[in-house]
Amino acid sequence: MVSGTMRSYEKLILLSIATAFCVFCGGEKKPVAAPGEKPAVPFTQKPFDAIGALTYETEISDWGKLRSAPGGFPFVAPSDTAAVSALVRWAGENKIALRVRGRGHSMDGRTLPVKSELLVLTKNLNRMKKIRDDLIEVGAGISLYAINQWLAGYGRILPIHNDGIVGPSLGGFISAGGIGRGSRHHGGFWNNVAEITFIDGSGQIHTIDAKNPVFRWLFGSMGQLGIIVSAKVKLIPLEGKELKLLPEEAVITEAWENDPHISKRTHDSYRNEYLYWFSVFAPASEEKELRAELNAIKAGNPDLMKYLPEYYWPMKFADFSPPLVFETQKDFVCIGLWGHLKPGISPEQKIQTVMKLEEEITKLLNRRPRFRRYIQAEVVPSASRLKTYFKPGILREFANLKKKYDPARLLNAIEGFPE
Repeated sequence: MVSGTMRSYEKLILLSIATAFCVFCGGEKKPVAAPGEKPAVPFTQKPFDAIGALTYETEISDWGKLRSAPGGFPFVAPSDTAAVSALVRWAGENKIALRVRGRGHSMDGRTLPVKSELLVLTKNLNRMKKIRDDLIEVGAGISLYAINQWLAGYGRILPIHNDGIVGPSLGGFISAGGIGRGSRHHGGFWNNVAEITFIDGSGQIHTIDAKNPVFRWLFGSMGQLGIIVSAKVKLIPLEGKELKLLPEEAVITEAWENDPHISKRTHDSYRNEYLYWFSVFAPASEEKELRAELNAIKAGNPDLMKYLPEYYWPMKFADFSPPLVFETQKDFVCIGLWGHLKPGISPEQKIQTVMKLEEEITKLLNRRPRFRRYIQAEVVPSASRLKTYFKPGILREFANLKKKYDPARLLNAIEGFPE
């Protein structure tokens, strides 16, 4: 926690926030319309008015649309590391809990603010700095899709990225763990990140690489240890594209938002598509057993959803697997059961349907203790059930890290986890 007397430079930062939004809103002098569709206006309630927080009337949800947060809550959108640090220090002084949200590409509602929380949007953390031709430092708020769109112009791509259209932000992908396309050859995202900069719950800035034992705990940590502001990520050549010299610095925008076709598809999917996914990990040697189990679930519940062909990601082991993702230190596979719910059913029926499949997956894990859910981006009916996915030793170590890096429990609270 920070003492009552702030250093002069922190006072200047907060003063600039309160008067012109120049730190928290990327230099814009007018309130911005984000994340809702209606223009944002100043949030006038204390103490949030002191930092230039904005508000709007539209409720928000995550991709799953199983839960939502009603409009009227305060939010800020910091634009650099210093602003995030100052914000967390202010939150500590005022005992304000923070909820961090990137692209909201999850189903569990953990990016939705609750009463008395301040929502922190990372969208303005969007700068790129070249380290080498195969390594760049990127702001945590940019979607992987936008990063790859930008990199394609220089004949490059991220080794690991999500499936689908737009998907998660860089910080969200790390917080979930980071699996997807490319994992067959390049491992997890954790094997392709050289360094992470994050702000802990006291406002302290940390920059760590894979040699630091905390590094592996950030992947899958669900934002419990700090607000990720940037990461140095590895690049590989994009097949069929000419390699061009990267600029030394740049701002990467969500350019897809200005592409009518992609923007419409994305927004239509977000508003109208009820797509749910359940990813299960298993040691590579037990792939056959995992496939049989998931096929049995589909066969036993044929009418719950319109199932899509399974997605399959072989995960190449290299160096380590994060303890919060999959503790077995060897090759593993991720196979996903997923599909669309029937149109026209009520919100209550949607939840009941998803929870029925959740129960079936839980039964599977009870039968197969070597299997594991990718819970960070998926449905977990109650916070207490998180404990069923981790061994006691992992829970103890993670709880100790939480106490060290977020002693006041300001960041992304999950009830009862970690204790």
